Amino acid sequence: MCISPKVNLSVKQPARLKVSSTTDPQYQSILNNSNDNVERLQVQRLQAFIDREPEFDKTFAIEQFGYPTHLLEFKQALAQLTGDQTLKVNSQSAILIDDLAASCRILNLPVEILQFRRNHYLYASQPTMRANP
Repeated sequence: MCISPKVNLSVKQPARLKVSSTTDPQYQSILNNSNDNVERLQVQRLQAFIDREPEFDKTFAIEQFGYPTHLLEFKQALAQLTGDQTLKVNSQSAILIDDLAASCRILNLPVEILQFRRNHYLYASQPTMRANP
């Protein structure tokens, strides 16, 4: 068994530099550049979403997941479309949008899903009725 003498170890913390956003020009420059970069990224993401977004004729917002009422409301909104019109459905619930997309696939309707930030979008088209020759 080894007995060691009591040794007081003290660890010195490095001195913290006080940085003030109002007095330090280098800090202010870094802050301004980072804000510009964040804003630039947000604009690029928004532009990419706008470029991907298909054209739509009517908008429908569903916020609550209430089975089967959300499906009935969606079918009523689809029934109001005429010709090659497209319905845009907006919701913050990804589960609700996936459920509506599944019902569109069952009805053989063309459907597209996009997401931007916390919002989810579904685009459903009502195909035109073709006359039989």
